[in-house]
Amino acid sequence: MRQEENVYDAIHNFFEEAAVILTSQAAPCGCLVVLAAINVSPDSKDVYDVVKALRKEGRAYFRERLLASQLAGDLPADTDMDSIALTLNTLLEGISIPAQDGISQVELKRIAAQAVRFLPQ
Repeated sequence: MRQEENVYDAIHNFFEEAAVILTSQAAPCGCLVVLAAINVSPDSKDVYDVVKALRKEGRAYFRERLLASQLAGDLPADTDMDSIALTLNTLLEGISIPAQDGISQVELKRIAAQAVRFLPQ
């Protein structure tokens, strides 16, 4: 996402690429961060904590990209960075589940096209 100048292209392309990765035969369907280690036993809390930290890192990455765009003047000053970053990260995590269920890449790319709608115009 950092390589794209335009934040709208960056978000769209990120989710397009996620659609390709999540439906690739070379990689297992779904996302380990989302699909594993959510409902672990109390004895495995350390595993849960590591995965939780990865999800938090994802939100921070989206927020960082949004903030860079705001500083460049591409997003309004009053943009709610935290909410949009959380929404985009939740969308990324969420598409892992239908990918696991066998949803097509075309359908996931349709979702990718919607991701930019969370950004202010």
